[in-house]
Amino acid sequence: MASNYDEYGDEQKYQQQQQQPQEQDQKILQNVILQLAKDRAQTDLELKQFEGEQAQLQEEEKRNKTRIEEVQNLIQAKKVEQQRLDEVIKELQDKQEQLQQEVAKLQEMYEENKERFDQIKTELEKLREQLQKCQDEKEQLEEQSQQLEKEKQQIELKINQIQLQINQLEQDIKTKQEDLRQIAAEIRRAQEEIREIQEDIRRNEVEIKKTEEKIQENERVIEKLEHEIEQTEIQIQTIQDLIEKIKGIIELKKGDEKKLKEEQEKLMVEIKRAEAQLTPIRQRIEQLNQTLNQLRQQIQPLENRATELANQLQKLQQEFSNLNKQVEELSRQVAQKQTECAQLKQQEQQANQTFEAKKNEHTQAERDKQTLQQEQQRLETDRSNLQQQSNILETANNSAHDQLKNEKEKYKQCETVLRTAERQQKKAEDDLRGQEQKETSARQALQDCQQKELEAKRGREQAEQEERSAQAELERSEQEEQAAQFVLTAAKAAAAAMAIVSLGASTAVSAALHILEAILKTVKKNKVDLTERQRTREKRTRDYQEVVKKRESAQYVSKVEKCNLDTCRQNLRDKQQELATAKDNETKQKAVVAEVEKKHNDLQRQHKEMKDKVANAEKKVDQNKSKVQTAERKTAELKTASENLQVKAVDSKKLAEQANIELNNLTAQQQNKIKEKDAKQTQISGTQQEQSNVQQQLTQKREQIKSFESELKQKENEKLVIEGRVANARQAMLMLSKSITELQSELREQQNLEKDATRKRTAKETEKQKKQDETKTLQEKISRLESERIQLDRNLKNRERSLNEQENQKDHLTDGLKMQNNDLKSKKSEVANHEQTQLRVTTILADNKRQAKNVQKKMNEVTTQMDEKRIMKQEAEHKFNESKRNLESKENELTRHRDDLTKKKQEYEKSRNIQMNDQTELDKLQNQNRDIDTKMSTCMKNLNARKMNSQQLSWQMGVKENEMRKGHQQRQPHHPQNSNMNHRQVNANMNDRVRDIDNQREDIIVRRDR
Repeated sequence: MASNYDEYGDEQKYQQQQQQPQEQDQKILQNVILQLAKDRAQTDLELKQFEGEQAQLQEEEKRNKTRIEEVQNLIQAKKVEQQRLDEVIKELQDKQEQLQQEVAKLQEMYEENKERFDQIKTELEKLREQLQKCQDEKEQLEEQSQQLEKEKQQIELKINQIQLQINQLEQDIKTKQEDLRQIAAEIRRAQEEIREIQEDIRRNEVEIKKTEEKIQENERVIEKLEHEIEQTEIQIQTIQDLIEKIKGIIELKKGDEKKLKEEQEKLMVEIKRAEAQLTPIRQRIEQLNQTLNQLRQQIQPLENRATELANQLQKLQQEFSNLNKQVEELSRQVAQKQTECAQLKQQEQQANQTFEAKKNEHTQAERDKQTLQQEQQRLETDRSNLQQQSNILETANNSAHDQLKNEKEKYKQCETVLRTAERQQKKAEDDLRGQEQKETSARQALQDCQQKELEAKRGREQAEQEERSAQAELERSEQEEQAAQFVLTAAKAAAAAMAIVSLGASTAVSAALHILEAILKTVKKNKVDLTERQRTREKRTRDYQEVVKKRESAQYVSKVEKCNLDTCRQNLRDKQQELATAKDNETKQKAVVAEVEKKHNDLQRQHKEMKDKVANAEKKVDQNKSKVQTAERKTAELKTASENLQVKAVDSKKLAEQANIELNNLTAQQQNKIKEKDAKQTQISGTQQEQSNVQQQLTQKREQIKSFESELKQKENEKLVIEGRVANARQAMLMLSKSITELQSELREQQNLEKDATRKRTAKETEKQKKQDETKTLQEKISRLESERIQLDRNLKNRERSLNEQENQKDHLTDGLKMQNNDLKSKKSEVANHEQTQLRVTTILADNKRQAKNVQKKMNEVTTQMDEKRIMKQEAEHKFNESKRNLESKENELTRHRDDLTKKKQEYEKSRNIQMNDQTELDKLQNQNRDIDTKMSTCMKNLNARKMNSQQLSWQMGVKENEMRKGHQQRQPHHPQNSNMNHRQVNANMNDRVRDIDNQREDIIVRRDR
């Protein structure tokens, strides 16, 4: 049971592992199907848009055809109306001649009264012009005064603004000066603290040196005490040996005499042996003393050299430290000077830019002033020319009045010739209208042929589009065939790759074969359809060529009729030229009614207009003169400002150059100090190396001395021991001859000596311990002093860093203060310039007020003269109005008749224009039809392309849905032993599918964009 359960668990695990890549495959297919659905929806939307556009174009084409029929009917109706109006115009022209003769008589009386009235009116106009000139001058002065007031207010505002800026700058300068004083005090305080710290460091070093000397002294004392303790111990040992011998001798004295002699012989042997041992020891001690003396003599120069090198190294390090500080100070000064140079360069650039801007503004003002001066000269020249033209017009008006009577006699003779020319012109117009009808018929036939050509072209293009659609359908079916072949190959490969052939794989192969057969049938059908479309396209191409030939024939006929129309138009122009020539004789007389009256009226009008122009020219001259004065004043101000800015720019440039020179000097000093620092560092390294070598030699010599001294102590101790033994032996030899009482006394004496030696040793050990404790205390003191030295060094670095920051801040404030002082000087100079300008404007303003009073006085005098002329004008105006009413009554009758004639002519021209407009509209509608045909062809192409794209997207969606359904059907469990191989195969198939799907999707997007 347990075994079956394990197999079932393995089967479940394998199925889960197998389902994971299949689920990923299904998700990818679902995403592709969704994207294809979106593309198909977008294509369907575009298809609906093009279908709507096609329907709209068809509706517009239908409306155009209906409108063409309506316009053709309107053109025919207007032709009938024009014939009726032509007869009415002839009747009205006869009646117009009679009324013109009656008007001529009334015109003479009207001219006399008009001349008197115009003379008074002219005088009044002169006075009015004079008054207007004074008013203009007054308004100009007032406007100039207002402008000057505004300019004065602006200058005062600028002065106030600059004064506020000056106050702010002064306040900032005071604040920065106070900050500088505070920073200077802080710098002095920091320098004092640095000096105190340096003094503490020096005292610390002296104390450390003194302590080290004390330690060395204590070490020498301890060494000496240790040597004395050793000698004391040897003495104690010798005394103890002597005591033992004395005790032995006492015992011998109390015992056998023979043993006493043996002891004496033994002591003699011991003395001889000890003396024999003592001789080489003494020689070695003497040799060691000589060697030590030589080594001490050799070590003394090395110690002196070491001391000298230590002092030299300390001095070099102090010099290096000073150089390092100097380099840092120079680096800080260089950085500060670079900042200052950059600021001065920026100020120079700003000053140059401001100067260039002001210079350009001054140059522009100069050009404007020159332009205004040239304009002033031109206006004065125009005024002189206008005055001359006014005089010429007045002379021409008098001459035209004299010619009027003579030319009226010739007017009647010219009228007869004119009527004959008018009848000939009328006949030419009738011929032209007939030829226009013929040309219109030929053009209509051409338009019909063009319409048929468009229809044939549309049919040919439609056939070509159908051929292209069939070709595209064939290509798509061939692509489907390739895709089906690929699917069949993939299905066979998948079935062959499986270890156990499943039912799903066989079904997939069968389905792929079935789809391939269906697609092959579709390919065959599309090939037949393409052949049929090609035959249709060839037939419609032949039809289109025949229609083109008919259109060319109609175009030739239309061209011939158009040439005949041009001939008729030329004939009409010739008749019109003859009519114009005939009218010259009538116009030479009527040119006195039309020219003298025109000359007299027009020249009077022109003379009046010319006077107005002269007055306007004088007004413009005065206005331009004021502008010239303003421009001159502005130019002078800009010139002064430009010169001030130029001086400021030159000063900024000098400051920048001076700062660059200082920067170069500082940089050179910095480089020199760096070289000195590097040289000093090399010298320190050499000194340190030499000091290291000397110290190494000293250490070697000291080690040798220490070794020899140790050996010397050992030999001396041995010497003392042997000498003690010899002395003890000799004393024992002496004591052998003494009595027991003397020996006992000697024993007590030796015991006392032992006690004294022991007491001395204890005292020396106590002193040694005391010196050791003192040395330990001194070493702790050195450690504490070194810690204090490290803290003092740290404090010194912090204070030096703080001092550098404060000095940088001081330099920054100094630079800012210098710049603000320069700005303050510039602002004060600007205020002085504005005050000068304000004084000049105030002076000009006072002159304008005085001139305005004089102009007002002159206006009052002119107003009095105008009142007198108005009374005279009323009397002349009464006579003039009476004659004018009689003339106007008859002229109104003539005008009404002329209006009727003009109205009929206008109706005729309107009817003719409507006919031409209708004809133009007809041409336009026919052109629109041709444009609609072109758009319809384009729309059909787009419509067919979108239909093909939609069908292809639907087919691809079906393919992907089939793949998804196949993926569901192929989810069959497999034995775990083949899971790894199947999983790799599925992943490979899945990657191939994803690549195929992405390629197909890109092809779809490309086709859709096209």
